[in-house]
Amino acid sequence: MVRDSKVEKDCTTMLPQKIVHPLKKHLNKTKKIYEEDLKNCFWSVYLPYTIKRKYPKAKYE
Repeated sequence: MVRDSKVEKDCTTMLPQKIVHPLKKHLNKTKKIYEEDLKNCFWSVYLPYTIKRKYPKAKYE
């Protein structure tokens, strides 16, 4: 699924079989990093003031 918020339309596309395993491996790795960050209270990222003001919850998304 390819998400595009600007036109509010999602598209479905084909995924080559040879990249399925590397992609799953990458997603598992990033999930572990994410869970470790949550455990260590790294819940947000730095954003410039104007972005923080316009999108108050963006640093958590």
